[in-house]
Amino acid sequence: YYAHVAGRAAKLLASYSPKLATTYRTSAERAFAWAEKEYARRKADGTLSKLRWEVKDDRNLAALVLLNLTSDKKYHAIFEENTVLT
Repeated sequence: YYAHVAGRAAKLLASYSPKLATTYRTSAERAFAWAEKEYARRKADGTLSKLRWEVKDDRNLAALVLLNLTSDKKYHAIFEENTVLT
């Protein structure tokens, strides 16, 4: 959840405070990377299904926000993994 909020803040702040926007962008990317490690760990140990269903939606939202912010195609690939929109 944090990654998408920080990503949106970075996008909004880009016009007003580029330095602060960079701080939020870096924070969003680091938060997403941490969350992806946790997601992979839970997937590997079989506990992913014990998380609330919104986790996948939060992951997809963060991926879309970061795709919009960075244009990095890895976020699109992550979104496509489990979206119902394809």
